[in-house]
Order: sequence, then structure tokens, then C-alpha cells
Amino acid sequence: MKNRLFLITAIVFLIGCDQSKNSKNELNYIDFKVSKDTMIDSLKTATMLLDKMDYGNGATCFIVEGKLHYTRKDFGFSIVEMPEENSSSFPIIEPLNQDYSIQFFKLIQFLYRNGIHSMGKRSDGLFCFGYNQRKLNPNNDFNRSRDIVYIKEPKDKFSKFFYKSIIIDQYKNILLVAPETYDEPKLPTDEKSVKKRAEDFMKKKDNERNK
Repeated sequence: MKNRLFLITAIVFLIGCDQSKNSKNELNYIDFKVSKDTMIDSLKTATMLLDKMDYGNGATCFIVEGKLHYTRKDFGFSIVEMPEENSSSFPIIEPLNQDYSIQFFKLIQFLYRNGIHSMGKRSDGLFCFGYNQRKLNPNNDFNRSRDIVYIKEPKDKFSKFFYKSIIIDQYKNILLVAPETYDEPKLPTDEKSVKKRAEDFMKKKDNERNK
């Protein structure tokens, strides 16, 4: 019985290590359920909406336990319930009008399905999106925090944000960044390497579906 318990414990430990390793690797490259180009278009729309929500010091929004928190004009956040996917009723997100609020909620739902649960415009104009934190970093380990940064123009790369961040992956004008404590190898971002990672990811998903 003791040997059996030891074997079960060892198996659980190995499975846990393997899952931790996989999630760690997945945090270190850009990948979404949709194509990267589709995501870039969506992030571009997000920057437009965040611009409209900016009262002068940036804008932030994030989802916690089914509720949307977003920057309000005075100090703090306004909080509203997230509508259901097929809902026909959407609250107005000030200072957006009804049409933009509907677009905003639909965008938030789309981003949520693709691993982005928070987004913001910094006071210096840089746009950042929390990347796969809910799924792959649920304990908010700082060393595993990752952000997708949307570059609107070349000068964005000179933001102070990058002084304490390391770019570990890139696709066109979106960058995956980690804290300066990141000490793992950076992924090559040439076209061949990016394509190889995408192919490996698809093979992995196919193998998981066929098990």
C-alpha cells in the first residue's frame, strides 16, 4: 500500500511539473486562438476605444470574477457586470456612447477568449494588454507576468516602460514583454522560427485532440 501511494504521489508530481513547464513555455511566445493578424486588428480597435476613455492620464480596464472594472474620471474604477455572450443589453461605459459601448463589450469578450483579461493606455500613451495571466499565471507571480505591447508608431519603443522590461517575442507591431528579472533565452523572431513555433503548436493541439 505504501509503495502504491508513493507511486501515485510521484505520478501526480511529474504531471504537475510537466504542466508547469508547458505553461511556462507558452507564456514566452505570442499565440492566440485566432491568427495574429486578426488579433492585431482587434488590438488596434482597442487602442481607439482606450483613447476615447482617456480623461488625460491614461485608461485601464480589467475583468475580475465576471465584473468589468474601468477607469472613471475621478479616482478609482467604475464596476459593471459583464453581459452574457449572446446578450442584447449592454451598459454604457462612460465616456463612450451606446454604440461604442456595445463595440467595447464585444471586443472585451473576444479578447477574453484569447487570453487577454486586462488592457490599458499608460499616461505616456503606450498600450499594454495582460497576456495569458488568468490561465498560466493565476497566482500573480511577478517573474511570470507578461504583457502584449501594441506599437502604434516607432517612438513608442522609447517608452520608459521598456527600461525595466525585456522583449521576448515579437510579431509585426506587437511585442511580448517580461519583467527585467526574466533570465531565460529569448525566442528568435525571424520568419522561419515564428513559422516553426506555429507549426509545433498546431501539432501539439492535434495530438491533444486525438488522445
